[in-house]
Amino acid sequence: LEARLEQERIDVTLPGRQSGLGGLHPITRTMARIEDFFVRLGYEVATGPEIEDDYHNFEA
Repeated sequence: LEARLEQERIDVTLPGRQSGLGGLHPITRTMARIEDFFVRLGYEVATGPEIEDDYHNFEA
């Protein structure tokens, strides 16, 4: 065991492996795929407020 450990030296001064920077959340990816699907069918993606204010709920 000691002889094997002597042969397997690790140089800790070498740069490490480059890690991935991350990715999109699975729900975000799924939403984008669904939007792309409907856009290809001819629909338009409309965005707006998720919560209406008092005026637009009761006055307009």
